[in-house]
Amino acid sequence: MKLSIVAAVMAACSTVLSSPVYEKFRHGPLNVTTNGTTVWNRSNHSNVSGGAAGAIGTKLKVFITGGSVPLSNTSQFPNVEWQTLFNASSALNITQLYNVASSVNQTLQDDTFSGVVIVANKPSIEALGFFSAVVFDTNKTVVVTEDPASGIPVAKDFGSQFRGALTVDKKSGLIYSGVFAPAERGAAGVPVGLLHETQVNWFMEPSLPLLIDTTSPIRVTYSNFTTTNVSNNSPVVPIIFDGNFSQSIVNRLAGSINGLVVAVPDFVSNSSTSTLSSTQLPVVFAGVSSGIPFVAGDDVPSDAIAAGYLSPIKSQVLVSIAAANNVSSPASVDQLFP
Repeated sequence: MKLSIVAAVMAACSTVLSSPVYEKFRHGPLNVTTNGTTVWNRSNHSNVSGGAAGAIGTKLKVFITGGSVPLSNTSQFPNVEWQTLFNASSALNITQLYNVASSVNQTLQDDTFSGVVIVANKPSIEALGFFSAVVFDTNKTVVVTEDPASGIPVAKDFGSQFRGALTVDKKSGLIYSGVFAPAERGAAGVPVGLLHETQVNWFMEPSLPLLIDTTSPIRVTYSNFTTTNVSNNSPVVPIIFDGNFSQSIVNRLAGSINGLVVAVPDFVSNSSTSTLSSTQLPVVFAGVSSGIPFVAGDDVPSDAIAAGYLSPIKSQVLVSIAAANNVSSPASVDQLFP
């Protein structure tokens, strides 16, 4: 009797898993039609009503800001438009990030495009990916990568929508949310998928990180963070490494900077030697780690801000976005961090 029950269960399992496990996480290129018109949707996640009136095209636009730029043979990428903004070899600063955002935002508002790919140099990937995750509140695909040959297959896969901005690692093919992209090469991140050759495999269904979820402070209280034409696109938020600095440094700089990030290497509880804090401008303590860092509120001086799992670069970008949108008080900025 027991043997027959086991046999029945095994038969049921073999039916459920009749195709390889990895097939359950595999999606294909977008190719959905309604009344003869291609639309941008996925199962019950559709953001269009269908038909010509609500249709969203499947063209992609690739923006070049640096990285591995194809000099010829772009015809291998059909239905893709290209625009070179600049070709930076060093990390993009916040002013350049907002310049990129203005161009990208225009394309995202054009429903002949299903999404964008932003090609950047390696030092810019973390900042640009995180910046894009915060600023672009869209269901369309936004992919940040060093190499268009990596970014385009991901952006063309319909499973890339409803995830916020993504980054693709050129070497490993791992796909990350811009919120959880690795802080440096070899550092840990939280991947949501994998690009193998030209095949995209997703590890989980589309969702947003809590930091940029529709109910988060960034989306509810500070929904203006999606503005790309800001009045101050050059905020100054330096990063300094933890040390025995005098509080007078912050006091003297308060009138000339918009915030300060203190990077604490290999952060462990109460390991910071710095006592820097301020009631006038945001002072954020962020961990530096080959793993996923975490700095809690109890670990930082009074009136300072704990970055949680955000790296120094991500913290710098978030404080800069806040400053660009006239959110400057430490109490307000503190709400933005996990």
